[in-house]
Amino acid sequence: MTNDMKPEDKRLAGITLKNPENKMGFKPFMWNNRYSVYVDEIDEQHQHLMKLIRKMRAVVETQLDHRIQSNVLDELLDYTHYHFNTEEMLMTEYQYPFSEIHKRQHDEFTFRIQEFRADFYQGKVQTFKILSFLVNWLFDHILVSDKELGRYLNSKGIF
Repeated sequence: MTNDMKPEDKRLAGITLKNPENKMGFKPFMWNNRYSVYVDEIDEQHQHLMKLIRKMRAVVETQLDHRIQSNVLDELLDYTHYHFNTEEMLMTEYQYPFSEIHKRQHDEFTFRIQEFRADFYQGKVQTFKILSFLVNWLFDHILVSDKELGRYLNSKGIF
């Protein structure tokens, strides 16, 4: 562990998930070629999102305090916005014909997650519910919409 780690990161670094499919039914969200859209920048960001989701899962499973859960949730959501911006810039630059639909999916996700975050801060929703939504949405989005975007970008010579 390095000295520049946040306290919650140091605490999380020692956590080992004993059971890859825990009592809440979450399976490991690990990168494999099934998720590749064959655009390096997007694939790298998807891999980082999966890492943050695993971090969030560790927080949920170990029931760390609300502040740590909030910090990890915010980190994950901030990175998701960064990732969406990357995809949207590529869609604009390469004139992706389905960019409006794809962006609308991003906007709907952002709206829903903002509702979750507000409810979480008010104690109305638990992080496992947010985590479940994130995992399901990202699986679907990567495997359908992002795959389609990747094929289009590949056809334009972007890998």
